[in-house]
Amino acid sequence: MLRLHTGLLAEVLEQPEQVLQGLSHPELGLLESNVNSFDSLGGIPPLSQITDNEQLEEYYSYTSFLAVRHNVRALAERLAAVPASDLLGFVRELLPSASHDPIDVYLFPLGHPMGDAYVRDIEGVPAIFVNLAIVGSIYGKTIDRQFTNLLPVLEHEIFHILFQRWKSKSQYWQSYRQQSRLLDEFKAVVLEEGIAHFVGHRGQLQNYLRDQRECLQRTLNKYHETMVRLSLGSVGETEARSLLMGGVVGPFFEKYLAVPGMLAAHAIYQEHGVKGLQRALDDVTYFEENGVSKLTDILR
Repeated sequence: MLRLHTGLLAEVLEQPEQVLQGLSHPELGLLESNVNSFDSLGGIPPLSQITDNEQLEEYYSYTSFLAVRHNVRALAERLAAVPASDLLGFVRELLPSASHDPIDVYLFPLGHPMGDAYVRDIEGVPAIFVNLAIVGSIYGKTIDRQFTNLLPVLEHEIFHILFQRWKSKSQYWQSYRQQSRLLDEFKAVVLEEGIAHFVGHRGQLQNYLRDQRECLQRTLNKYHETMVRLSLGSVGETEARSLLMGGVVGPFFEKYLAVPGMLAAHAIYQEHGVKGLQRALDDVTYFEENGVSKLTDILR
């Protein structure tokens, strides 16, 4: 079950000038606190402290929202009409025993330009945050295009929530977390982000392999370079955090942890189907041997 939250969205759509006049709304505080949970890489000041339009755009994408305001309304309406089964179906197939508790999805008209969608905790319960101001400016000019591009992103984030629920009860992952070194932590991120990207973009992968081979090869080279350095123990804690963020956040084909993981998941799915991915979800070694080890062959 998905629960859409659109209170702040509706208010700003009706009266966007409120943003300039001192907007106050519970969901705004939620947005600010959860963006700031990314620490210094994504911090924003409270809207009440913003003093000029340039800062409004830098931290809250306000000008971007105004430019696509009518599209944002139409896009939100399209999303509200999507059957939950369309977004949950494949993820439920992968994780049939994951908790069926509702998943909260907050649609915002404002947000930090660092991302279009992400998962953060609200008092220990994960929720999805979607920045429609950014979606409306980077996902294409038409509502159809924006809608088509956003659905895979939502599937991706839904996977993260269900996988985290499932991992919390997995003896394998509890043991893995207790024994993991820095390299092991990166391997776990490659698996989770890779399968999340596969879930969302599985329908486009053949096109990526045909049209984006040079980008994919550069990303794979960066992945190998990073993992070798980690295995040699030549990465300090501060740099490791930067490498981790760079590997999963930013332009799609530059995510040097997520994209190779996506291709590894694709290799497993092509050979072993859903059962192979299910096994990989609880076995990093299996994921590496049946997916990661075949990356060079995939791009040959």
